[in-house]
Amino acid sequence: MGQRSRRRGPQRGADLQMQVQLTFMEAVFGSSKELNLRYQHVNRETGTAEIKDREVTVKTPAGIDTGMNLRLAGQGAEGDPGAGKGNLLIQVIVEEDDYFQRDGQDVHTEIPISLPQAVLGGSVDVRTLTGVVEMKIPKGCEVDAKLMLRGKGIPALNNGGGRKGNQIVHLQIQIPKKISPRQEELMREFDKECKISKVGVS
Repeated sequence: MGQRSRRRGPQRGADLQMQVQLTFMEAVFGSSKELNLRYQHVNRETGTAEIKDREVTVKTPAGIDTGMNLRLAGQGAEGDPGAGKGNLLIQVIVEEDDYFQRDGQDVHTEIPISLPQAVLGGSVDVRTLTGVVEMKIPKGCEVDAKLMLRGKGIPALNNGGGRKGNQIVHLQIQIPKKISPRQEELMREFDKECKISKVGVS
């Protein structure tokens, strides 16, 4: 007996792919963008191809990062009559920032401090993702010292902005290339006192 050919029903539309580029801050706080979707659609009944062009609203959640993908159900190509559209798959690309360096949910920043600040301690203004805050500098900071601002990082993805990472501040001690005669005199006195008290490197 010959096999009966199964009649194929209406086919869902094809999935489409595109990219969305976000600024660093758009990725941190979330955004909504209007993108132009342009693709070729083939009519299965007539075999003719036509170019489709439409606008798509893409909402990206806070905390998204480069390489992540979004799936917009029913935003792909048209299917056969009686069948639904395919999906739209969006690849996210996030621009780098000149000040903030991302590491997961944490951000790293650098802040210059003076030599007296490193020795004596003090405070310095630090720019965070949500504004400027005052950060205390402890006495005796060493080269490449790091301080942490808890909860000043990037929101966890799909967490409603509740849990956030941290901001790690790298202290960059600025050594002056030129100093005044008075400053040199004080530095020599300081060096002399260090040798007497055996503090520091002689």
